[in-house]
Amino acid sequence: MLLDRLDFSPSEDVIVFVHSPKTGGSSLAAGLEEAVGPEYHLPLRMHLMGKVRERAHHAVGATFTLGVRQIKGSLTGRHWLVPKDFDPARLPNVRAISGHVQLGRQPKTGRRPVYVTLVRDPIDRFVSSFYFFRSVLDASGPKARRTVPRLLTSNIDDYVDWLAERGDPEPFNVQCLHVAGRPSFEAARKIIDRDVFLAAALDDMDAFRARLGAATGLAIAPRREKVGSLRASAPPPRPETIEKLKALTAEDRRLYDHIRAEFHRL
Repeated sequence: MLLDRLDFSPSEDVIVFVHSPKTGGSSLAAGLEEAVGPEYHLPLRMHLMGKVRERAHHAVGATFTLGVRQIKGSLTGRHWLVPKDFDPARLPNVRAISGHVQLGRQPKTGRRPVYVTLVRDPIDRFVSSFYFFRSVLDASGPKARRTVPRLLTSNIDDYVDWLAERGDPEPFNVQCLHVAGRPSFEAARKIIDRDVFLAAALDDMDAFRARLGAATGLAIAPRREKVGSLRASAPPPRPETIEKLKALTAEDRRLYDHIRAEFHRL
């Protein structure tokens, strides 16, 4: 990490928070927005890397839509992750960017990007994600619910079994995916060590916030704890499901352990 090797300049740098879903990052994003001021914060449009598409034609449709958005952005000069209500003329003044985006693929502002990220125990993150997206869909219309019948009807154990049979490592290793663009610890580790200003595990959020504040001069509000009611009322995964998740999330586990160890060495 670059914390002790890079001097942060408020007038020349922009903090880029790479937010993997369900890592406790919403609290940090809100803290950054409050610290720099809403007019200097850019919250990116949602781009959920590693999202499960239960049916092949939905995956194809999502890929097509994403491609169209990217092509349209390149033709118009408006980055495809910039919200519609955000004036691109404000980009040079942006002091913090946050969103579910792969590191390095955020809009350019003319400032030097200073990357920060959080990671969470990968099994805990996966289970939290399962119940979060189920609760979102429970509140959605029938059209959205029809696209993910397994998510809505399976328990966590059966869902993990089904997803494991598909053989796709991305939904289980989303944190590597957001850092490196692929579910590979080695690829993500190199980027963390070479390009990231500060990264920490969610359990070290208070120390992370203090170090980031000291380095940037920003007063970042404390973490706000949230536990979804659906997860709180559900039984935990079976022991055999936990063992299966340990194997399936191996790349994210190595990244989590690496970041935690490196942060504690600072």
